[in-house]
Amino acid sequence: MSQFIREIEPGVELFRDAVNGIAWAEDHRTGLSVSVHPNIDESGSVEGMVARGRWRSSDRVARSHGWIYNIDRFVCNDEDLVEAIVAEECMCPACIERRGNRPSKTEDNQGEILLGAILSALPPEPRSYDLDDDPGFWTDGESIFCPSETECEIIASFLEDIFSEISNVEIETGFYDPPDDAVSGERDRFAGFHYIRFG
Repeated sequence: MSQFIREIEPGVELFRDAVNGIAWAEDHRTGLSVSVHPNIDESGSVEGMVARGRWRSSDRVARSHGWIYNIDRFVCNDEDLVEAIVAEECMCPACIERRGNRPSKTEDNQGEILLGAILSALPPEPRSYDLDDDPGFWTDGESIFCPSETECEIIASFLEDIFSEISNVEIETGFYDPPDDAVSGERDRFAGFHYIRFG
């Protein structure tokens, strides 16, 4: 029985088999499914895969939503957010055994992957350094800069909710005070912006 778990990103939905724990993602943008276990159509032959040397006769298989999965084979690109999430959410016997009592590599890296994707989507400079001229959000590659305290706190709260579910990323907010910068002689392009810092 297929269970919808959540939307990973627009057009990409995560599912899990309620009986055997197999997880997969449906990418409606491409029409493809994403799994971390090699699989064949249910009309295919496990014996044929073994005979060709692609699977071992001792490999365990699980059937779900029209596919036969080889759960003892695991393939995941940790730098691919969708694959990483599918790997973390798969609850088949082999994945539970694979994780064991060790920290999941996906769990360690998932927050870093997501943070990198967010920062890479932001421009490296504001639209304007005039805070009254709609500067927008921007980044120096490490922090997110916001034009107002209200916007900064809203975004920070939203990100805290997301990261609390997938990683130990810590979020700190602050403000580059122009008067303080002027007194210290360190006035720079960050002056007047509120920031969200990650650690």
